[in-house]
Amino acid sequence: MKKIVRNIILMSGVVSLMSLTSCEDFLTLYPTDKITEQEFWQDRNDLESGLAACYYQMEKSDITNRIYDWGEFRATDNAALSDASNTSISNLQAGILRPTESMFDWAPFYTEINYCNKVIEHGQELYDSKKDVSLTSSVWNAYKSEAVAMRALTYFYLVRAYRNVPFVTKSISTDEEAMSAESQLPQTDGVIILSSMINDVEGVKNTPQRNLGNSVYNKGRITEKAIYALLADMRLWRACMLKHATDKASAGYIKDSLFNGINVVTKADSIVKADLQAAVDYSQKVIDLMNEEYNKENKNPITGEVDRVSDYPLYQQNSTGGGSGDMPYYYIFGTKNSLESIFELQYDATNQSNSAITNYIKSVAFSSISTMKVASGLYGSIGSLNPSTGFGKTDIRAAETVRMIKGESNTYVLTKGIANNVSPQDYTDMSEGADYSMRSQLDPNFIIYRLSDVMMIQAEALVRQASDKATMRKAFKLVVELFKRNNPGASKTSTDPNYIAWMTDNYVDNLSDGNVPDQATMLNYVYAERQREFVAEGKRWFDLVRMAEADNSTSGALELMGATKAVSAQLAEMMSFYNPVYSEELKANENLEQNPIWVNN
Repeated sequence: MKKIVRNIILMSGVVSLMSLTSCEDFLTLYPTDKITEQEFWQDRNDLESGLAACYYQMEKSDITNRIYDWGEFRATDNAALSDASNTSISNLQAGILRPTESMFDWAPFYTEINYCNKVIEHGQELYDSKKDVSLTSSVWNAYKSEAVAMRALTYFYLVRAYRNVPFVTKSISTDEEAMSAESQLPQTDGVIILSSMINDVEGVKNTPQRNLGNSVYNKGRITEKAIYALLADMRLWRACMLKHATDKASAGYIKDSLFNGINVVTKADSIVKADLQAAVDYSQKVIDLMNEEYNKENKNPITGEVDRVSDYPLYQQNSTGGGSGDMPYYYIFGTKNSLESIFELQYDATNQSNSAITNYIKSVAFSSISTMKVASGLYGSIGSLNPSTGFGKTDIRAAETVRMIKGESNTYVLTKGIANNVSPQDYTDMSEGADYSMRSQLDPNFIIYRLSDVMMIQAEALVRQASDKATMRKAFKLVVELFKRNNPGASKTSTDPNYIAWMTDNYVDNLSDGNVPDQATMLNYVYAERQREFVAEGKRWFDLVRMAEADNSTSGALELMGATKAVSAQLAEMMSFYNPVYSEELKANENLEQNPIWVNN
């Protein structure tokens, strides 16, 4: 843990909120005030400053770069290498993970965890001391819920990337503390960490604020919706990790099965059942809250129509003709902090720039192609109306994701996030190209959760929960609603029966028993829609890991990704889907064990 602490800036370096000039500063201003930690934590302002530092650390490229590395670039069906000299990414995509690569240094995440631990510990001390009468029970509990959720989210990333990591719940301030026996921790099984984080967040789910007063705070800080979204996601993940728990324990994938005196392996069946239902229920809570916000407008925010065109509060396309027309993309990615947003990291290009998205993927105005581009396979079926994978002919996300200009060679440069707005020339055929309005600065937000994510979490939980036709209908409708929103130029007179199945409202609402997809087919629909929706949002590889956990095998996920024989051979074992421990961490902490797959590296 010594390596971790060398990367920790003590919480005493956080900014004083008393000097801030705008609401955005809470989430973007660099911590500059230097005071000792003993002088800090005196009043509510100090607590707010500590909480601000938690958000600031999460926004840093040290973390977002690694979310791309761990959650996006390992999936070769989403991202392709455009810079052949980058051997680190080349090896990553070839399934050759070297422990000496700095991309596997988890220290920035433990810096974030340390910040959260400090807020939780010192905030409780400050509240108990009654030093600041303005720090009431409701105020403190709301702040605590944010710190607890941020810590859980950080551990959630680590568990998805490494599975088993050191579990630190006490703050560290000095090298002496870091080198103590109490801090030189071995890894804890990911299932146990996830269970602890679920318990923690469940404990604060009733105390976060619903409305913080403006869109930057409501989308840039942890609110009630973000708590529910995180719980839905973590519960779905634990359900998948504990499926086949007995076999996994026998194979050594689950090393520690005790949590709060409960053997999670022997209780796995009941936990999985409860988790899947919780994922459905928490997702629905988010959808209900977002419907409540939507209904306050009493109209579709784009079309101006009072009548709803969907049972979900989704933006809808305003135009299906050539040329410009407001698209959902403009509101979700262009203007940022949209009605569909739940939680996104905030950037203004002044106090904090989103350099990760441009360093790795693209440059503003396409002046150059950066390290990565979109995998060409996503566009292999661009002429199809209803492809099993990738973008179809009328899917506006094809133009939103990659720069497509009629008559120009398509080099699969990513557009998502850099463009303010995208206007296809022909909504019935994305290959006709589009017009783009570009950003002038590095200020795209990094979206952690948005409505479509919660819809797909609910759909997957439903599919994994039961295979009866009623459940499959519910899941099918969630997928179709998202697909329909993104295919406004679709024709219901198509002669392709599968296309009619996807696009006809009557088919969705009155799906006959003979046309209800089976469980395996429905799960493929969910994963295909997630892939189309979340390209370049740091989710694809994690989706494949979750699939492998649920299957207790990597073969299905590798087949879905279209992995080569060489990559499949490299990633045949379950633990190969997880990262190696960084070599410098192994040197600093003798209690750590290398992921057995990468020991010989």
